[in-house]
Amino acid sequence: MDESLLKILNKFGLTDYEAKAYITLNSKIIAKGEYISLESGIPRSKIYTILSNLEKKNLLTITQVDL
Repeated sequence: MDESLLKILNKFGLTDYEAKAYITLNSKIIAKGEYISLESGIPRSKIYTILSNLEKKNLLTITQVDL
């Protein structure tokens, strides 16, 4: 993962985990929490809290889709 991009996102107030999730999501339009966790290295036990935090910051929208 691009450390310089992480630092830029940190300057905008994102934690390391939030920045990693955000970067991972930018490569996909739709992604499950499990995928984001695996691709970003964020523990699965934390990913949904991180995604919720990003939604509160208006950086993403969480939608449940029945597949």
